[in-house]
Amino acid sequence: MFISPKHGFVFIKTVLVLLVILLTALINSSCSKKVLPPQEVPERDYKNRSIKEALTVIAYRQLREVADGEYKRGDWNEAEASRPPQGIDWQYPWGVTLYGLLYANEKVLQDPKILAFVRQHNEIAARQYDYLSWQVKTFGKYVNPAGADELMKLYMLDHCGSMAAQIVESILRHQIQPTPEIELVLNRVAEFISHQQSRLPNGVFWRPESHAGASLWTDDLYMSCPFLVRWYQHTGEQKYLDDAVSQIIRFASYTQDANGLWYHGYFYDKNQRSPYKWGRANGWVIVAMVEVLSALPENHPEREKVLSIFRQQVNGLIPRQTESGLWPQVLDHDESWEETSGSAMFAYGIARAVNRGWLEKDYLKIAQKAFAGINARITRDGAIIGVCQGTSIGENLDYYLNRQRPFDDKHGQGAVLLALTELIVAQNQ
Repeated sequence: MFISPKHGFVFIKTVLVLLVILLTALINSSCSKKVLPPQEVPERDYKNRSIKEALTVIAYRQLREVADGEYKRGDWNEAEASRPPQGIDWQYPWGVTLYGLLYANEKVLQDPKILAFVRQHNEIAARQYDYLSWQVKTFGKYVNPAGADELMKLYMLDHCGSMAAQIVESILRHQIQPTPEIELVLNRVAEFISHQQSRLPNGVFWRPESHAGASLWTDDLYMSCPFLVRWYQHTGEQKYLDDAVSQIIRFASYTQDANGLWYHGYFYDKNQRSPYKWGRANGWVIVAMVEVLSALPENHPEREKVLSIFRQQVNGLIPRQTESGLWPQVLDHDESWEETSGSAMFAYGIARAVNRGWLEKDYLKIAQKAFAGINARITRDGAIIGVCQGTSIGENLDYYLNRQRPFDDKHGQGAVLLALTELIVAQNQ
């Protein structure tokens, strides 16, 4: 068959176009396999991985390069041209992760590099805060380098309590000497939480101007209490400890149900609880309570009350644990998907309670079962799957069920580090 040069050219061109389309599709398909859908677990069998192996791979994944910035204190142009620091973060999930690194290193890893990383990170962040504060005093505003917005919001619980708690932890338990800039940050946080954070007439923290309406958020127990008890230990002033204890008892009166589980919040203007018991909100509660109990003297008059609230929550959680060892995104809704970060917080709280003698030893099997589920959510290189993104108070179930689960979401690392470390402590007792 004869094909004219013209038709031959068209034929070849068509074949080339089809090959390009096919090659592009293959490349895209290959690339897409590198991005795991948030609801899927990577294909591997790590059933025989030890708790320490899982802890180690997660911990070292968190380490990164951090570098000081320039802090030129001349005119505006100099300040604007100053190089911002690199690698620092100032968000509450990162505060949990840094605390998790400190605890894992103290109890298990004992690597000077980890402690040096946490120290360097915090010192650079504090120097940047001091520098940005100088800019505000000098110019009435600050240059907006990466992270400045979060770092300068030490007037919100989300932006101060978690980060500051791990800094005080590094001072109390790891002999890190605070720099003048660190002391500036810590005193600013203590002043805000104790004297400036919005409170109801009975002293309980609330959010009068929240986008969810005037409300109490159970999350705020973690954003405040771990710092308050450490600040009590650092300063010796009883009022900080008593404030933390009071927050737990009063929050429980608003948001803890008769079955021990906690609603996500309380709508103050409506005089009603939010309708759902979100898993991670309960996680924030249990972690806050064990942090307070860990610092609470045996003879404190409210100790038994806090222990009772804690045990009620634990006993409410046990029936909601699934066969996998994890807990649902919404605790009392079986149609919920299983969520990793809240599950890790429950495992941490229960294991810590057994280790400290607040719960009978039989409870440890609940936390150990949780490890099986958590372990299945940890990739070979220490990323964590199935973690709910940041979440406000929702008024319908679909809001919680439709929350995204980004790959290696930042809310998971710290919770899992704490849980695995506490389980190793239990093994060693």
